[in-house]
Amino acid sequence: MTCTRFRTRIRSSKNQVVLIRTRNGASTNNVAGRANHIDGRDVRVLVNRSVEGKLVSVSTIGKGDMTYAEVARRRTILLVLQCRISLLSHPFFQCIWLPDEHTSWPKEDVTILKQPRIYFPERSLNPSQEIAVEKILSLSDDNRVVMIHGPPGTGKTTFGLLPTPMSL
Repeated sequence: MTCTRFRTRIRSSKNQVVLIRTRNGASTNNVAGRANHIDGRDVRVLVNRSVEGKLVSVSTIGKGDMTYAEVARRRTILLVLQCRISLLSHPFFQCIWLPDEHTSWPKEDVTILKQPRIYFPERSLNPSQEIAVEKILSLSDDNRVVMIHGPPGTGKTTFGLLPTPMSL
């Protein structure tokens, strides 16, 4: 299958079932399976029996495995609830809720040889998209939190669905 609407909607997980609904004449059939292999928007689903008839819908039941960002968020919330850290001591929240204060981010152990150039072979970016990508990839403390916003029809969703940029 190919997901045309949400690139990361179906994930390989022991906790998520893919439900395929088909119609064969007057009868509707449900076939359950699990995502076996995911490559971008393409998903290979292992099913428990053959799929016959016209495809009506595909849905997921359950939650996929947590991303690294979800794990970090869960850990931060747990530490706050255990009173082991203050929410305002976390640099992300400082940046959002105390924008006039100096935010001290943990130092990264990264060696940078040169600023990467952005290259999208499928299509070019407009100037504001180029600036957004540069800020997203920047290691500057000033660019640790980047928000993409704008009026409807300006390319926010299309920009978010671009393939991962390549650094040259």
